[in-house]
Amino acid sequence: MPAASWALTIYRLGGTDLPPPELTRQPDVEFVQIDWAELEPQRYGETQSLEIHPDYIAPSQRQPGVNLVPRIEENGGMVLILGFYGWYGSGFYERFDYGEATPFFDGDPETAWVCDPTQEPSNRLGVPSRQRIIAFDLGETLNLQRIRFYPRAPFEDTRRVPRFIIGVDDGDPAWDGRREYYPEYFSGQGCDVRLLSRATVDQIDYDYDIVFDVGDNRAGIVELEMPASPIRRLLFEAPLKARGAWEIAEFEIYAAGYVARANYTANIIDLGQPSSLGMLSWDGTCDPGAEMRISSRVGDDEDPQVYWRKTFRGDETTRFDRQGQLLTWVTYHRLEGGERAGATYDGSNWTLWSHPTGFSTGQVSLQGDRVRRYVQFKADFRSTEQAGGKLDYVQLAVSQPPVASQVLAEITPSVVPAGETTSFIYKLRPRLQPKDLGFDSIEIDTPVRPEAVEEVRIEGEEVVYQVIDVHEGGFTVRIPRVDVQGTEELIEVLFRTRVFDFGRVFAGRVFDSTRPYEVAQAVTAGDADGLVDSNTLGVALRDAEFHTLHALRLRPTVFTPNGDGINDVAKIEFELLNLARPVPVTIAVYDLSGRKRAEVFRGEKGSGHAVVTWDGREESGLLLPVGLYVVKGEVRTDIGRDRMQRVLSLVY
Repeated sequence: MPAASWALTIYRLGGTDLPPPELTRQPDVEFVQIDWAELEPQRYGETQSLEIHPDYIAPSQRQPGVNLVPRIEENGGMVLILGFYGWYGSGFYERFDYGEATPFFDGDPETAWVCDPTQEPSNRLGVPSRQRIIAFDLGETLNLQRIRFYPRAPFEDTRRVPRFIIGVDDGDPAWDGRREYYPEYFSGQGCDVRLLSRATVDQIDYDYDIVFDVGDNRAGIVELEMPASPIRRLLFEAPLKARGAWEIAEFEIYAAGYVARANYTANIIDLGQPSSLGMLSWDGTCDPGAEMRISSRVGDDEDPQVYWRKTFRGDETTRFDRQGQLLTWVTYHRLEGGERAGATYDGSNWTLWSHPTGFSTGQVSLQGDRVRRYVQFKADFRSTEQAGGKLDYVQLAVSQPPVASQVLAEITPSVVPAGETTSFIYKLRPRLQPKDLGFDSIEIDTPVRPEAVEEVRIEGEEVVYQVIDVHEGGFTVRIPRVDVQGTEELIEVLFRTRVFDFGRVFAGRVFDSTRPYEVAQAVTAGDADGLVDSNTLGVALRDAEFHTLHALRLRPTVFTPNGDGINDVAKIEFELLNLARPVPVTIAVYDLSGRKRAEVFRGEKGSGHAVVTWDGREESGLLLPVGLYVVKGEVRTDIGRDRMQRVLSLVY
């Protein structure tokens, strides 16, 4: 681990063939290289369906001519048969002499699984069954190409499967209980999930979307092309009480190209001490049609789980072992199976996984609202048969020691009118330890370009400050240096801006301008000033109605496009509120009969203030006649359309 004297440390996972970052040539920068293959369960490192190389990771690929079924268990999957008490592994039927199940995937076309209604295995339990239901859990989500099943060669015409259904499940737990088909043991056919009660749906282990429903099969050798969609499980269901025996010598499943889902979860990285967290960046390639998404989480201790042990005193559980020591990953897994009471997420010391960031973004700020010691990231790959991705490296930068151990911050007022210029006070209370670096700059995010930075105060006294940067998303001010002698002193920054989103967060960071390579420290929302009840960096809108088009203004309302340089164009201003992303916006001009004469703007806009201009010309380029016209604005969102209109007078 890096020594405390370093100001900046860069960690790189993967990319071992690349030279260290250029920045590491600076005297106060250290570089730590981590290999992709360094994965330990105790540190929560794991991977699925990935090829790991020293210089990159990429989704695995499947060869189209290789039958997956004989090696399904080696790949982490299983073959399941639905029986009286639920789903059983195929070996259950062999161990209890209910019928030989495995011949249909043993790779030998001379052996077969014979389904004869006169030799019904379930009759030995006294429980009638009307169908054979088999689920193939592939152990991973694949792009299946085709399936194939058939009887032994001498019985191709006499023992073919008379009718059957094939279902698929992509393995996404969010859709469990909402797919169309649920196989049932007793009924002889499945049921529509939509007809089940909510309680029943919640108990479903496997449900499927039906892709083939063949009622009269005439083929001995059945070969079916699978849909081009991710598949984790495949269902085969056929009636047992047919007019004679049927059999399957081999059931074959083939995939092709990249696996549909793959993931890599890195070991938890111990930064050695609480650190200011900077940018997480990455590089590689991602084919069109494929997706690669990066997530991260940060914590204060080495384990994001809390472990529990049964004491066998009623339902009592404890976090401690028999020696009174706090349970860890190692000691929990040493417990007898009956002692283990499970694990829960340690939300007090760890953040949740961040919202996934797309590969093309290239970098994202780690979600640290304060100094943290532990960091973990994961990469999820979604691929088609032909399109995949390759992740060369992931890199993060941290400052050690941090700028400040903690900087509490809040903003007031926390409720304002929508779209109106408001004076805000941003309050910060830093807490520094002797080893902390200190800071002299404050960066504050705003919804739009601030109209003014008015004042900076420390402990109520106005101080000299300098506005270093003002841009559309915020500003930076330089203030007298704050070090351990200034710990717990209240800093106030006064500025004016407008808010267009409900719950807009005014995030902030502090940094030392004399250390240009160090990481800025994010502030923590909290009680910076006991005299203010805000305790938040979020700002709500007062009396905000659920309209996205908040204002439509014309300046001037009478304009004269005659080329004299005075009022030759009309400015059309509008304000959009509460948009999570840019949405389609149209500004058009109509005459009093309702006929559209000009389209001034068509495009996408996000929350905020916007201005477009109109020169009085219609779409053909000709000036419109003198008269009154209606300017209409329309915003289309997922929940509907918002419209607003104003009257404009055109004269010469």
